[in-house]
Amino acid sequence: MKGIRIKRLTANFLEQKAEIHARTWRETYSGMLPQELVDAITPAFALKVTRLRILRAYGLSSDRADSGCGRRCGSGGRVGEF
Repeated sequence: MKGIRIKRLTANFLEQKAEIHARTWRETYSGMLPQELVDAITPAFALKVTRLRILRAYGLSSDRADSGCGRRCGSGGRVGEF
């Protein structure tokens, strides 16, 4: 496909990914689901979900998601890369 480039998700792109996640959720489900549910998927919520999924994918406990480990978690030794 012309004009589309798929990149590896790295820590540098997590916030952009969260923005897209929240926006596409709202655009897709607005009018289909109760509005309070649609509105609950904010970029901050999407960012937290992404971080939890990364931690779980690397076998780390989900309670570490809020421990401040941030970019160090889930990188397989490569800081900032997931």
